[in-house]
Amino acid sequence: MTGTGRIALTAWTAGTLWALAVVFLPLAADLPYLPAPVAVPGALLAPGLVLAAQLIAQGLGRAPAGRIAETGAMIVLGLALWPFVALSLGGWTVILLGLALALARLLAWGAGSHAGLRGAAFAASLIPSLLATVRAGWLWLG
Repeated sequence: MTGTGRIALTAWTAGTLWALAVVFLPLAADLPYLPAPVAVPGALLAPGLVLAAQLIAQGLGRAPAGRIAETGAMIVLGLALWPFVALSLGGWTVILLGLALALARLLAWGAGSHAGLRGAAFAASLIPSLLATVRAGWLWLG
């Protein structure tokens, strides 16, 4: 395996472990019910603030457009998937998905040219939403 392959494998492994923690931690905790119509907008707040900060930094010439596009794409993915996840797994799951996405996008923003960190941040941005959606679908199929 090449050095690039090892970096990618390590990054996606880290992203998958992060996703497992993000998705299953709220399910294991004994949290009160949080309705989906309250949780989804709340979950989008932290990633939205990160996107706003990236846009401001771009206006000041300090943020690459590619990171902003990735953050925007991940937020749109959240808009598409998180309502279903909130209905199936509970509102706290999507709140944690939103916080995790914000942290991952901040990591991506700060990673600079470090390929391993950028890859891990991308995986940590994408995999939790996908894993939560698969888990929610699995519950629906029963």
